[in-house]
Amino acid sequence: MRKHIQQLIILLFLGLSITISAQKGRVQLKDTLTIANDTVFQVDTLLIPNDSNSITISKAHYDSLLNDLKNINQKENQRNSQDVAKTDFTFFDKISFLFSDYQNIGIQSYITKKSTSLIISGGLNINKAFPLIGGIGIKQEIGLSEKLKLCPEIVALWYFPTNTTLPIQNNNHIGFGFTYLYNKKIEITISPSIYCSWRKNIDNNAMYNETIHMISNLKPFYAIETSANSTFDIGIGCSIIFTLKR
Repeated sequence: MRKHIQQLIILLFLGLSITISAQKGRVQLKDTLTIANDTVFQVDTLLIPNDSNSITISKAHYDSLLNDLKNINQKENQRNSQDVAKTDFTFFDKISFLFSDYQNIGIQSYITKKSTSLIISGGLNINKAFPLIGGIGIKQEIGLSEKLKLCPEIVALWYFPTNTTLPIQNNNHIGFGFTYLYNKKIEITISPSIYCSWRKNIDNNAMYNETIHMISNLKPFYAIETSANSTFDIGIGCSIIFTLKR
């Protein structure tokens, strides 16, 4: 009897050893695949073992999945590259309302590449000559802090009088704007400037004074005659600008 019990114990021990060895011998390959939500793959060989965290497919379909994922990734990279190229330039994505001594009411818009902008400007002055104003310029944005930027600019403006026979005049401004980012959609800029101009086709002092007041009530602090009917001026100006972003 004792001999039978010993044999039974030996058999149980051998069975337990074989079971443990078989469990240790199982090799499981786990991998994580990220697949687009709108992508459907057909798998004809699919084995789901007892472990709910694993899945087994044939090597052919595994290779097919990898190839499809590579194609998806390449297309996504191409789309991202195209999006970056499209946003390299921005066209008229913001508009500015300008109030200054030399442009009483003005509107500006911009063509921008990175931090450099081409300025397109129009406006008018409310005075005796009632000139319409058109201009073009260039501006650079330099970040000073999270909310503050320095925005130097050069703008050329032409004045077309509508109520008098004064000649068309030109002023060229170098501005030193300090821009405060009120929020993501609104910017406020205060910009002192220095201007220079060549007042041409001026016959006498009275006409010269009229062209000065047609542009600004701030008289130039320097003026010199360059010819019989032409004068070169240097003066100052100041503007406040409200910018709205799309």
